Amino acid sequence: MKVRQAKEGESIYEIAAEYCISPHYLMTVSGVGGRPLCNGREVIIPLPSRTAVAKVGDTPEAISHRFGVKTEEIYALNPEIWLSGRLYPSQYVVLKLAEPKIGVAAVNGQIYGGITRERVKRALPYLNTLTVAAARASGARIRSDGTLMRFADMARQTGVCPILRIYLEDMPRTAWEDFARGAVMLAASRGFSGLALGGVSRLKGEAAELTLSVRRAALEAGLSLSVEGELGKKCEYADYADTAVMTLDKAELSPIPSFEDFEVRIIESTAEVGDVSNMLLELPAFALSGGEFISRDEIFGSLDLRGTELSKEDKSRMITVRRGRRLAVCESVENTLERIRLAVECGFLGFSADLARVPFPELFALYAMTHRPMNMSTAAAGLNCLGEKNPPSA
Repeated sequence: MKVRQAKEGESIYEIAAEYCISPHYLMTVSGVGGRPLCNGREVIIPLPSRTAVAKVGDTPEAISHRFGVKTEEIYALNPEIWLSGRLYPSQYVVLKLAEPKIGVAAVNGQIYGGITRERVKRALPYLNTLTVAAARASGARIRSDGTLMRFADMARQTGVCPILRIYLEDMPRTAWEDFARGAVMLAASRGFSGLALGGVSRLKGEAAELTLSVRRAALEAGLSLSVEGELGKKCEYADYADTAVMTLDKAELSPIPSFEDFEVRIIESTAEVGDVSNMLLELPAFALSGGEFISRDEIFGSLDLRGTELSKEDKSRMITVRRGRRLAVCESVENTLERIRLAVECGFLGFSADLARVPFPELFALYAMTHRPMNMSTAAAGLNCLGEKNPPSA
């Protein structure tokens, strides 16, 4: 994979022809349209090592059979096919990407109310697991909404493992056993591969004991368990879970810090205080406008509607755009790649991304730089990202 900066007036079709890649593929992974690009706009170029050309009447299943590639892999490498569900004659189909150059990275999507089915569908080809955050617990009582089955089914269609996230609002010790049984029963009955617990850190000294109680119940049902911790702080209870997602509180990031002054320090400090070999690093979308965090996609969309041009400045890998009187600072893909390098050096297992905030180019950058992607949440159960049993190690 490489990041290519467009020249003034260059079209996505010209760049696609240069690398023999479908222009619709580049539009999808780089989050750009068919209009001429502004100078310096970043375009992600996934470099395929194996491709096919669709024939008249071809389907993803037919290509899967002809080349011995799983249909799920074709969907993952060609998101435009997954979105449209069809092929046209002479369309390039990516069968394999060039071998990535850095270590393991994986993405975990968070789903909140207001996330549309279309947005989830666009993101699924880039994910290893999809965490459906649609349940809350007060004691043994678990409240969930109707998104559970819908998103779990969508994930399974593309070989993505669905994980149920339950946020703990209130959890007295007397409710632990009943909560653990109820949570496992809810996840298993809805077809989830595992559980993710939010709000565990508020239990302080009892966090490890509760995590262990839920872990026992999850193991009996063949489910994985993930917990959430805070970046830069010791997270002892993560030792009792399969994985931990280390999150950064975006509400504290004002004014927005630079990558070097803040993020490097806090990632390295987290690596020093705990075993990060089972930890996922949250990928914040650092976009600030008028004191409110928003995604880069939303900024670009607003500017496109207003006919506003992006600034040609791209200093310190930051793209600066002006919207009215407010200034929005947005990360470039180069900074995303730098974070991947840092996380791999520190030993983190992978990444977690919030679909409500992280733009699709960042998701694809993570996916394309993944070396032999694995499903973190089911790693302990011996499953790969397609839900299949891994072969025994030599």
